[in-house]
Amino acid sequence: MENSSEKLYVGCDLGTSTIKISCGDIKYLIPSIIGEINPGWNEASFDKSLENNLVITEGRDSYYIGELARMQSEVKRALASDGQMKSAEETYIALKAALGLFIDNDG
Repeated sequence: MENSSEKLYVGCDLGTSTIKISCGDIKYLIPSIIGEINPGWNEASFDKSLENNLVITEGRDSYYIGELARMQSEVKRALASDGQMKSAEETYIALKAALGLFIDNDG
């Protein structure tokens, strides 16, 4: 983004298996999973991409989102099944993490 008043239009589709999110030419596919933090995980991953290493803190709780939850959480939950959200709160947390991928950290 060139200035802080520029608007971003983001499309998001919460699917049963994948959160699909896009802004302009940038698109992400994130597994529709939220998981509890694994205290034994040592961050020794070869994949350093932000979209595959989503962690969000909400209040006093932290969560893994998407691929990181799938690979590292011992306790993980699907965000949707049979075309329905399971938990509005967990879905909100996951969507906030996904939207964070579009924040300009250079400005």
